[in-house]
Amino acid sequence: MPVLWVGGEDLSFQNGSSPTVDTTSGRFRTGYARCGLCPIVSPSNAMKGNEFVGGAVTSAWITARQYWGIHNGTSVSKSIVGVGQFSSQKALVVGMNVSNPSKVTLYKYDGTTYTDLADESGASWADNTLQKVDIHINNYGVSATVDVYVGGVLVISFNGDVTVSGMTNFNCCIAGPYTGMGSQAFVVSEMIIADEDTRTFSLFTQAGTGTGWDDLWTGAYTDCNPITINDANSVYTQTAGQDEAFALTSLPSGTFSVKAVLAAARAQKTSGSPIGTLKLGWYTSSTVAVDSGHALTSAWECYENLALLNPVTASNWTQSDIGSLQEDLQSAT
Repeated sequence: MPVLWVGGEDLSFQNGSSPTVDTTSGRFRTGYARCGLCPIVSPSNAMKGNEFVGGAVTSAWITARQYWGIHNGTSVSKSIVGVGQFSSQKALVVGMNVSNPSKVTLYKYDGTTYTDLADESGASWADNTLQKVDIHINNYGVSATVDVYVGGVLVISFNGDVTVSGMTNFNCCIAGPYTGMGSQAFVVSEMIIADEDTRTFSLFTQAGTGTGWDDLWTGAYTDCNPITINDANSVYTQTAGQDEAFALTSLPSGTFSVKAVLAAARAQKTSGSPIGTLKLGWYTSSTVAVDSGHALTSAWECYENLALLNPVTASNWTQSDIGSLQEDLQSAT
């Protein structure tokens, strides 16, 4: 699978410690994202995305955009972005150097202690600057290769043992927690995990902007498109086989190839509801294309449908597809 997972808003990071949402201009790319995410401060846990649909891997590329304000003296955040184990806090991450927070450092984390694996020779972290970070992990294990790029420039190339006890692969994206940075927390956005080079990749987030082709559930698109999670508002139905669709944000200008599309929805079922399944997908080419369904519980959870191909045409997604795409929710028993 060329793309393993993507995430850009708080609903995608409800495992571990939930992030706070930052809408400050300049801390994320307007036109691509609606916000940035600020991981919680240590000693809380890192924020985690959902597990990769295809399962754990030992090789992948990770990309994200990150921003922070002025460094707080010599204080550091040892974990900015990386990959980890969904069932624990164990991880392989990129962060700041302990002695010089302008230096990029590669760490492994066993759930208790960070171990410095490699430091860049220069000083690539910049104050008040949105920077693209790409990490290539090849052959996670005792003989791994890890390359780290900032702004497309190679700053670390490490060969050696990246393992910690009990972690033989990775299955989720993580960020944070941040440590010792006072009020100057870092902000991350546009996170992508893929099995090919991500240095030219961008993540574009679409959200509901209007009523779609069908509107059978109670509530409107404005009840389920907040930038910050608001479980007090929702769209809902007690009838199976009903569709609720939303028109979506327009693409930014430019010419793109589309590697994958991921639909995400935060949902639950109430006690006694006859509806126990959410089918999630899209309305494209005048056709509903939803997945086989997600069994809901009484707890709010983020459910996802990742499609590498247009499910109607069975061909690569196109800009035209995305330009007319609608998200579709379908109820089932």
